[in-house]
Parts: sequence; C-alpha cells; structure tokens
Amino acid sequence: MSIKHAWAAISSLTLSSVAFAQTSGTLTYGPASVTAAPTPVDSVAPAVPVPMPSLLLIPLGVLLALVGYRALRGPQGRKLLSVMLLGAGLTLSALGSLNIPQALASIIPLELDNPEGGEIDLPVEPAQISNTSGVALKLGSLRIDDSCTSQPPPTTQCESGLILESGDSCAVDYDCKKVVFVTSTTQPGNLGGLGGADGICTDLAASAGLQNHGNYKAWLSDSVKDVASRFAPSDYEYRLVDGTVIASGFSDITDGRLREPIDLDEGGTQLPSDYLYAWTGTDKFGNLSDYSGNQVFDTCADWATSIDAFSGNAGYSLSIDIDWTESYLPSCDTLSRLYCFEQ
Repeated sequence: MSIKHAWAAISSLTLSSVAFAQTSGTLTYGPASVTAAPTPVDSVAPAVPVPMPSLLLIPLGVLLALVGYRALRGPQGRKLLSVMLLGAGLTLSALGSLNIPQALASIIPLELDNPEGGEIDLPVEPAQISNTSGVALKLGSLRIDDSCTSQPPPTTQCESGLILESGDSCAVDYDCKKVVFVTSTTQPGNLGGLGGADGICTDLAASAGLQNHGNYKAWLSDSVKDVASRFAPSDYEYRLVDGTVIASGFSDITDGRLREPIDLDEGGTQLPSDYLYAWTGTDKFGNLSDYSGNQVFDTCADWATSIDAFSGNAGYSLSIDIDWTESYLPSCDTLSRLYCFEQ
C-alpha cells in the first residue's frame, strides 16, 4: 500500500466522520423581542474550538507508522528517524483507540447565527445548538419527525419558547426509528387489495398504541404497484416493537438479508409455531414477485380472491435470508399474516 493510497483513505474517513444523514426535524427561531439591543461583538462568548476527535488519531498514527516503515527499508542514515516515526505512529494509534467511544459519541455543534431569525435542520444524532447571533433569540416551532421521540439531553433541552441569550446554548437528542411487526391476525388472500391490507396494519398498530400508528403499510405488491413504489424509504433503523433492529435502513432491507427475523406481532408477542407465513407478492428488492412465473398467481388476483384455484407468494417469518419475503406459494384460501412497516 503506497503513502498516496493511505492518505486518500484517511481523507475519506475524515470527511465521513463529520457528515450526518437524514434529519429528525426542524427548528425555527427569531429575535427575543423587537426592542432587544444587539450585544456588542466583543462581548459575545468566543467560539470554543472543536478538538480533533480522538478517532482521527488512529489514521494519523497509521500514516506515520507507514512512513516510518517505508523509511526503515531505505539507507542506513534514515534508520533513527524511521524508528522515531514508527514509535510516534504506534503511540498515536494507541492513544486514539483509548477514546474511540467518546469520539463516536461526539455531539454535533449547530449555530443560530442570524439575528433576524431563521430555520435549521436537526440531525438524528445528539446536537448542541448555540446562539452566536449577538442578540437574544427565542426558539419558535420545533417540528420533530413522527418516527422520532425526544430523549432528555444532559444539558438544557431546546424547547419552543425558550430564550437563548447570546452565547447560550441548548441541546437536542432524538431516537428515530421505523417500527415493523407481523400481524397477530391471519387472513386469506382476499385482503381487499393493497388498501385493505394497509388498513389491517394501521388498525393493529393503533390498537397496540404504536408510534405514528396512522401511517403503516403492508409489505405487499400487486400488478400495479409494488413495495418499492409504495413505501417511503428511510435511513432510520427498522426495529421490532421490542427494539430489536432488523435493518439499518430501507436499503439494508432490500439487500436480500435481514439482521433478525420479523417474528414479533404488534403487541410484542412471539409468533406461535403455526401460521408462520405472511402474504407478500414481493421479491427481496421490493419489486413484484415472479415466483411462479405468472404474476396473477403470485398475488391472489391482486389480493382480491380467496379461491383455491389461485395462489399468492408468501414469506417465512422466521427467516432472515430471501425466504423472509419469497419462499412459498400457498393457495389463496390459506390463512397467512402480513408484514407491517411504519412509513
């Protein structure tokens, strides 16, 4: 591995460490009062420099160690320098590894820098929001995604109506997830179409008091719409009702393998040993299944019939590989479950 390639890898790691993905909501803010006098610039608390995360000491140490190693292979006169560089690199790597948990748990700094007010996006990760505008600011509407719940941060929590003097700060911390369950009820292939299946999921989520219970859909495709076009893909974790993570995001669901089986119903009850199949009509990519080679027979005539002359593709709920969504072709009079996903 050349030094050039090593540096490119380290640069990539550095850039990825400061980025965050999907937002958890938005926060508006404005002047605390129209008569509030701007705070002199000299009196504003200086910004606290953000220290280099300890995690970055590791790639830096690796680079130094690599340089030392390459120098070791050179002329005799470089040996002393190379040994020093190699030792320094190994020392930095060791120091960085001691603080990996702290580095990974770092809080994202955000600024309210417009004295006239504005709006900022809130990350999914914990964040500290500081008033650097030079005037007192009042927090306005705090919109949180329905799939996120607030966790009390260790410092002052940002709330609507909170006034932040110049230099003051507050914090936010949200737990964002999409809930998934398999239905406690079973039904034949006549589900009333996609709308009827979605209604079953919504009603069961509401009866169980699940978050965002009015917005659940069945993992189900027909000849007109498939899961890939019906679902709203998310970067949030997909979890069972007990918190078990089955996927890190929608793309992790459609890569052909789940982390854990979808084997808990809306109330958190483990499925019984019988009736372990769920209607899907869907392949591992979220597209309409072609399991039988005849799409009509993969969807119980678009989930509108329960006669045994037709069949529907079903998944096995205790599986984590492709079989979780495409493993069996029972006749449409068979009682099966549904997988329900929060949107």
